[in-house]
Amino acid sequence: MKGSQKTRGEKGSSSGIGAGAAVLFAKRGCSLALTGRDEARLQDTEKKCLDAGLKEDMVLTVVGDITDQKTREELINRTVEKFGKINILVNNAGIFAPCLIKDIEEKDIDFLFDLNVKSVVMLTRLAVPHLLKAKGNIVNISSVASTIHLHAATLYCMTKAAIDAFTQAAASEFGAQGIRVNSVNPGAVKTPTFSRAVGGDPDLLEKLYDAQAKFHALQRMGETDEVAETVAFLASDAASFVSGTTLYVDGARRAMAGMTAS
Repeated sequence: MKGSQKTRGEKGSSSGIGAGAAVLFAKRGCSLALTGRDEARLQDTEKKCLDAGLKEDMVLTVVGDITDQKTREELINRTVEKFGKINILVNNAGIFAPCLIKDIEEKDIDFLFDLNVKSVVMLTRLAVPHLLKAKGNIVNISSVASTIHLHAATLYCMTKAAIDAFTQAAASEFGAQGIRVNSVNPGAVKTPTFSRAVGGDPDLLEKLYDAQAKFHALQRMGETDEVAETVAFLASDAASFVSGTTLYVDGARRAMAGMTAS
């Protein structure tokens, strides 16, 4: 899992799907608590939310590492202090870190499961008492990789399968108390991760996008806005009888799992 520490900041509300969801919620007038490791990118997301019409007193940013219990506690405590309640929890923290089984070390397992799984479970535990009061809901960001194998991404696939299992367990455990829990499982989506993977080279990025597109029946990659819309739907009253589901937003990537791109 070489280079994983370099990309550790790619999570939370500071970029990609998390940032896209935050801006969409802002457009719909929701108060927001945003978190991420990268302060500059988190501030950029906050600015986009304000530009979308959100008032300054309706957004809170908490800079920190979501794998740290102190950060998780600070996020929940400050959110409740500022807004008085928690209606929706979007567990978006996570990272794609490629690694062949033969190269996996114990520290790689600890790193990826701490971020992609443990942080989700522990933050959910902290949020549940407040979600119970609000009869709120949880949306976990999983991946199409939870049910199909991606080459050289064994640990990542394992963590996303764990998120799907956790989604169903939480939906079962908290359903009678009025909390809905679902997950969104995207295919390949155009996020900053791909740009950084090719060093920002626009020509290489287009080639990477084209290569990824061939693995999807729709012959293109997804956009962050498309995933954000699905998150917003599951979090809304329009999905009031939807719980324990894994909703794929993958351009039929799963349907192409047994096919070879050419």
